[in-house]
Amino acid sequence: MKRTMWIDVLCINQDDVYERNNQVSRMKNIYENANLVIVWLGQEADKSHLAFETLGAMADQSRHLDQSLTPSVNPELLDREHINSLICFISRQWWKRVWTVQETVLAPHLLFFCGSQTIEGQRVFSAMRNYFAHLGNCCGGVGSGSFAPPVLELVFPLRDVEFLHLHRERHGQIDLTKILTAFRQRECFDARDKIYGFLGLATGNLEGFLMPNYQQSTQRTFEQATLELVRRTRNLEMLSHLDGTIHPNHPSWVPTWTKFEDEESFHLMTARLDRALFYNACGDKKADLVSLSPGKASVSGILFDCIEKTGEFVNKKPEDCVHKFKNWRTMAERTPNPEAPYSSQAFGSDNEFWITLVNAALDDKERAGQSFDHMIRIREQHGKYKPWYEEWWASLESEHVKRQLGASSFHNAVRSSTTDRRFLISKSRYIGIGPPGARAGDLIAILHGGRQPYILRASTSLVELKGIKYPQYYMLGDAYIHNLMNGEVITLEETDQVKEQTLILILQKQFRLTRIYIVNINYY
Repeated sequence: MKRTMWIDVLCINQDDVYERNNQVSRMKNIYENANLVIVWLGQEADKSHLAFETLGAMADQSRHLDQSLTPSVNPELLDREHINSLICFISRQWWKRVWTVQETVLAPHLLFFCGSQTIEGQRVFSAMRNYFAHLGNCCGGVGSGSFAPPVLELVFPLRDVEFLHLHRERHGQIDLTKILTAFRQRECFDARDKIYGFLGLATGNLEGFLMPNYQQSTQRTFEQATLELVRRTRNLEMLSHLDGTIHPNHPSWVPTWTKFEDEESFHLMTARLDRALFYNACGDKKADLVSLSPGKASVSGILFDCIEKTGEFVNKKPEDCVHKFKNWRTMAERTPNPEAPYSSQAFGSDNEFWITLVNAALDDKERAGQSFDHMIRIREQHGKYKPWYEEWWASLESEHVKRQLGASSFHNAVRSSTTDRRFLISKSRYIGIGPPGARAGDLIAILHGGRQPYILRASTSLVELKGIKYPQYYMLGDAYIHNLMNGEVITLEETDQVKEQTLILILQKQFRLTRIYIVNINYY
């Protein structure tokens, strides 16, 4: 029987730039039309045959993880030896690479090989999907045992890929920006593949938005991807992926997609980004980001306010930052400025601080139902959640206060909203949480197409466009500014303070900041 096989390591000459450009642009077609995609995970090791046994059992949707329920998975398949084997299986290098994502998503039929052992891809993903379904519903109690925590930590790659399958099946279009975010921690030898490795997953009006070009620099590749994604989506979601680090001479408004140093920081960042769907600071204004020259772009927006002072930088553990949160709260306990006519007290000043701490969003499983998608925006029902804040605050001040479910939810929301972020107060007495590099004198801008306000820093230089001199700005990142998240600025009558203008975004420089660090771009 005659067969045609395509093997990436053999069929792409990595030293031939033109061939790489051509082959990478064809990968979507190759994987989608393959009868079978074979994944070689390596030789058997760490008793990998035991992992296959556990995955096979978990693929049966009817079988519970909780042994008190029937039918359940054979307890021998959930013992420490089997679980350790499964952890090793998920930790193999194949699961960490950029290029394996589109293989997994696009292949009609996937078959995993590990030594002489085989298992169909669909059974692997069914096992992971069933694991989360049982853990989130009937078998929730198993999380307190020895099984759930290590697997829950290492199963994220499989869960993300299964999410892509479901998203593609149900909606017919994959949100490419979310894909770039979800797999930011994946590794590749060429930094440009942080973009090129996912081109095959772009659908709808994003399909073909960028062609591989290994002749141009990494910086130019990232810049073109940002410009084109903004142009086609008409929103500035890409700008929320700036990670707060300084990369000298890199466009301040272009994400570098640098890998986070640890998985915890990465997941806290993605949890914060999930909240962006609740906001609409720009109202109905669409993004108009336009390239002026390499590294420089213009965008329409309103420079609404200026930062007057900032609080101390917060790390990943609120327990270690009690004094900082107290300082933040002291800063927030102020008399509203009577000369700030645009300031709104929609929730009352006593509620502003704790709502800002969680960026006006919480996990409420009781209200949203038993699912993994239970983020609730705090609006008129904020009275229910204030006791959560009060209990959480008490737990920070005393180790004898045990957090209940509500306070734990509040704690998790604070971590994702404040980690690597800084509290700020504007001259008009708005409070908020912004990027780590924010400082007094920085500007709060509402940009067309931006769901959130952005923090800009004025450059000392001007640029001349069509005979008019414009100031230039460095983009520091997005921010949560209480009472500026729902188009309040856009609906105001135009005044000297509130007027749309063209803003020029430029390359980063090395600032002298109290808490910011210089990093080299390192992707693996």
